Amino acid sequence: MGTMTKMRENTSVVLWILVISFGVIWVLQDSGGLDVIGQTGINVGSVNGVPITHEEYSQAVDRQAQNYQNQTGESMPPQMLDQTRDGVFNQLIDLRLREQEVARLGIEVTDDEIVDLILGDNPHPIIAANFGDENGVVDKALMQSYIQDPAMSSNWFQIESILRNERLREKLDKLLAGTVRISNQDVIAEHHRRNRKVDVRFVSLRFTSVPDDSISYDDRGLRRFYNDHRDEFEKNRSYTLSYVTRSKSPTAADSAAILGDIEDLRDRFSTAENDSLFLVRNGSERPYTDAFFRRDELDDEIANVVFENPVAGKVVGPIVSQDQAHLVKILEVRLIKVTDKATVEAQIADYALAFRASVSTLTRAREQLEDLQYFADENDDFTGEAARRELDVKTVQVEAEQSYIPGIGISRALMNFLETAGVGDVSLLVELDNEFLVAIVDEIQSAGYRSFEDVKAQLEPRLRNELKADVLVERITEGLSGGFDGLATAVGSVEQTAEGVSFDNMVVTGIGRDPKFVGASLGMTEGETSSVITGINSVYVINVTRSEDPDVISDDDRRLITSQLLAQGQGQIRSQWITALREEANIVDDRRLFLQ
Repeated sequence: MGTMTKMRENTSVVLWILVISFGVIWVLQDSGGLDVIGQTGINVGSVNGVPITHEEYSQAVDRQAQNYQNQTGESMPPQMLDQTRDGVFNQLIDLRLREQEVARLGIEVTDDEIVDLILGDNPHPIIAANFGDENGVVDKALMQSYIQDPAMSSNWFQIESILRNERLREKLDKLLAGTVRISNQDVIAEHHRRNRKVDVRFVSLRFTSVPDDSISYDDRGLRRFYNDHRDEFEKNRSYTLSYVTRSKSPTAADSAAILGDIEDLRDRFSTAENDSLFLVRNGSERPYTDAFFRRDELDDEIANVVFENPVAGKVVGPIVSQDQAHLVKILEVRLIKVTDKATVEAQIADYALAFRASVSTLTRAREQLEDLQYFADENDDFTGEAARRELDVKTVQVEAEQSYIPGIGISRALMNFLETAGVGDVSLLVELDNEFLVAIVDEIQSAGYRSFEDVKAQLEPRLRNELKADVLVERITEGLSGGFDGLATAVGSVEQTAEGVSFDNMVVTGIGRDPKFVGASLGMTEGETSSVITGINSVYVINVTRSEDPDVISDDDRRLITSQLLAQGQGQIRSQWITALREEANIVDDRRLFLQ
């Protein structure tokens, strides 16, 4: 009974550890960890009509936020939480698509397969972890008792569900991986690509060798260039915003209060018998360590005070260092030698508190922006209300579906507001990592193409280089008529050389990093001369003087390259497969209804 009691106490812990190990969302399906489809009428989205429930979504987000807090001791920052929400939602979309493909392809896991995973010669790791000894040998008698215990039926159902879904995932992945074939020719070609090297000589003329005043173009030519490249300037629906922020940084009064709190702990810290426990109970930002430190291993501000007069039992501080206030207790001091020089090491307990804004400071900041939001909306005067509160108004342009906003960062709440906002609408308070924000929509631009006027400054240098390249191509083509040997003299340049050009050596002296130069060089045979090539910043002609083909591939290299190409191809096919499913799927994202 003692063993069974221990199993009951530990199973849930082991279960959740293994859930995380085997892919959180995929294996939680049907395991009881997520109450999925049909359990609630509140949905945050759907995939081809199959809902993503608010409950499963929020549980998965909460779980990751809790993991972050367990690891760091702090709540997940708002903007990181935004990223986590997006990541979880995308995982749930992929899960639904996988489930639908499993059903469409008729992939199943039989009861015999589950039995083999439990009782077979090679039991699943979750079975070995729950029922195995230190050598991983499964105690089948213990497992049988567990299965027959009515109190354990729920946990056993979860284990079976995890095994079934893990095997379904394996079968689907194996099916996808099986579509990738690596032929002997593929391996030899890759070996050749990786190891072939050439020496070349070349003549190049840089675009900058053509003076700007030697070329000409008019507005019509610039507009023609714009029309030829207009697809490069396609843009989503965009918004011009004005916004104000209030910092979450601590005030001088907040910092003084933290220093006062630390000072108040001096006597208790000095007489504490268990320094490790003291740090934990009083919420120290720095954990206890029994290590010894030299002066150069501590922050300068702390080292200067500790080593001024290092006496065991002494408490020094408060010390300000790295946005934290420190109260340091010297535990022990010890005349070591480092490179034949005597020095002192100290063992310390470092009680540290970060300088953070107080609740009242954060409340005042929030209330100020909430008042601005209310009165700006009421009076239709965002700028005036901001000026009355001595708040600076900033502006930014944001495109729909833009992930990062310059000056603001990632904010799902702000993007949710913009999805349904009109000109003149004022957002509710938006919380960022280090500040609060309120914004107003000044202008909305429809999706389409950036105007000629907007991109004219970008177009002109590109058009100039294109026109210069035309001049240089004509010059070097004429010079090449007498053969490569006389080309440099004919065009008033010098012949240059490059040795060991390969795909592992993409930078060429005199050319810079130019994949077109490397690709052309490796694509030619010894003695061959290229045509005139326009590169990134110059026009050139290449002559291959020596070609070094790789040796016959060894068996070890063949196996290595085969496995690498196989892994690469399988990764690509999985990515392309899920991307194709996403493009064809009807995906609805209604999270904005819950996150505004």
